Amino acid sequence: MIEHENIYRNAKKFRANKDFQQLLTQGNIAFYSGCEVTQIFLFDQLNRKAINYFSLFTFDEIETVEDKPRFLLPKLKRIDSLYSLGVQQQRISLDTAKQVFAEIQEGRLNYDENCDVSKNLVLLPKTYVPALSINFPVFLNSILKPNYWGDNYIIEFFDESKELFVSDENARSKFDHINTIVKSIPAIKIDLSTAHDRIGNIIFQFPITILKTKISSEKDSVNLRIQARYHPKVSKAKNLHIEMFTTYDNIISGFNAIDTDSKEINNVLEVGDDNNLNIILSEKETGLILRNSKIIFCKSASFCGHIGTGMEPRTIRFKDGKEEKIELSYLHRFVDTRENNYYNIISRRNQNNEILLKSGDYKLLKSDQREDALEYIRKKIRSHSNVAEICLWDPYLTAKDIIETLYFEDTGMPFRCITSYQKSKKITETKNDFDSFRKEQKLYFMNNSNNLGVKMKFLAQHDNYGWKFHDRFLIFVPQASTDLPIVYSLGTSVNIIGKNHHIIQKVTNPKEILENFEELWKSLDNENCIVAEF
Repeated sequence: MIEHENIYRNAKKFRANKDFQQLLTQGNIAFYSGCEVTQIFLFDQLNRKAINYFSLFTFDEIETVEDKPRFLLPKLKRIDSLYSLGVQQQRISLDTAKQVFAEIQEGRLNYDENCDVSKNLVLLPKTYVPALSINFPVFLNSILKPNYWGDNYIIEFFDESKELFVSDENARSKFDHINTIVKSIPAIKIDLSTAHDRIGNIIFQFPITILKTKISSEKDSVNLRIQARYHPKVSKAKNLHIEMFTTYDNIISGFNAIDTDSKEINNVLEVGDDNNLNIILSEKETGLILRNSKIIFCKSASFCGHIGTGMEPRTIRFKDGKEEKIELSYLHRFVDTRENNYYNIISRRNQNNEILLKSGDYKLLKSDQREDALEYIRKKIRSHSNVAEICLWDPYLTAKDIIETLYFEDTGMPFRCITSYQKSKKITETKNDFDSFRKEQKLYFMNNSNNLGVKMKFLAQHDNYGWKFHDRFLIFVPQASTDLPIVYSLGTSVNIIGKNHHIIQKVTNPKEILENFEELWKSLDNENCIVAEF
C-alpha cells in the first residue's frame, strides 16, 4: 500500500512539473511577466512562527516587483490564545515564482520569510477551472483571482492532513471567524467558507488570456456564432479545434465541430439547437483547453409589478392598542411569455422529476404511524455511520425516547442529548425536583438496557441553566469541522412521533442549528445539568 502511494504521488508530481513548464511557456495560454502572491497565515505566538492557512500565486502580465509584502490587515487578528491571523500580498518575479514552486516540493515556503507548510502536501497536475457554469457554481472561483478574459488553469499543493485545529472542539467557530475576516478584505475577494477543503493548500493560478471569445445565437436558434480575437502579442494564429454541443433532457440535442488556423475567427456553426450550449475550444498542438463554458441564452423575460389602488388601507388592530396599515395594490403581469413549446414542456417535466427525486429526505406522517416514524429515524441513524457523533435535541426527551431511537445505532457512535426538565417532567412520574427526575431517568436506562457500547451524555435545561427551546432536531455532526452537519427537524417530540400528523424533514440551515445546539450545550455541560452519562 505504501509503495503504491509513493508511485501515485511521484507520478502526480512528475506530471505537475511538466504542466508548470508548459503553462508558463510564453504564448501557450498567456504572456506572463510577473506573479502576485496572496498569503493567509496563522502566527503561532508560542513558537514564534508562521503557518500557512492558504496561499495563492497568480501569474499576470505586470512586471512590477516588490521588495516587501503589503499587509492587508492593519495588524494581526487574535484568533485564540495561541494563534493570530495575518494576510499579506507581494509581487514577485517569474524566476522567484519558479524557485518557490520548486522549494515547496522540498517542504519550504519562504519567498519573503519562512512559513511552515503541511508535511502532507500532494502536488497535483494542472486542473482547468471554468469561469462560468450554468448547472452549478464553480466554488473554486471563490478563492481564485477573477480572470476577466476567460478561464484558468491551476496547479495545486493539496494538504491531505488538514491538521489545523484538528483536536480543538471550537474548530468550527474558529474557521468561521477566520473566513469572515478574510472575506471582508475587498482587495482579495477570497471566500474559503465555500471551498473549505482548500484550507492549508497552496495554489498556483494561470489565467488564460491568449484568446478572447464571444458566443452568440443566430435568430433561427439553429446556428451558433463564435468570434475570437488573439492577444496582441500573438504573431501567428494557433491551430484550434472548436466543438459545440447543446443538451436538454440529458440528451445531446445538437453538435458540430471545426478546425481553424485563421487569425480572424468569426464562424457560424450549424448545431441544430441553441439550448444549454457547451463549448470546448482547444489548441491541437499542445492539447491545452483555452475555453470551456456552458451557456444559456436569454430568449424572453417576464415580470410583474404592484400598482397602488388608491383605496383606503386595510387596518389590523392589536390588543396593546397598536394599529398596522396595509396598503392595497393590484398585481399586474406586464409580460407573460410562458410559451407551450417543446423545450418548456420538457423543462417543466424535468423540474417536477427533480423535486420528486430530491423529496426522499422527508417523511410525512399521519396518525397511528409511530412504528413507521421510529423506523425512519432508526434508518437515518444507522445510515450515518461516518459522522463524528449524533445529537438529539428535544424539550420532552426522556430515557425511553433515547433507547427507542439512538440505541439502534450499532457502532458505538457517541451521543449527545438535551432535554428540558420543565417540559419532560410533565410526561414522567416525577412530581418533585430535578434530582428525582435524574434518578428516575437513570433507573429507566438501567432497567431497560444493558447499555453495552453506549457512549452518551444526556443534559437537561432547567431553572437558570441555559435557555428555553421548542423545536426538535436530530443532528449528525461531521468528522471534519469544516464540513456541514446533517440535521433533521422531527416536527414533534420523540415521545409522540408518528401518533399525529407531522413531517420529519432535512433542514436547509444545518450549520445554524448545530451552532445553537453547541451554544446551549456549553451552558449546560456541568454537574448540575447532567441527567445520565455512559
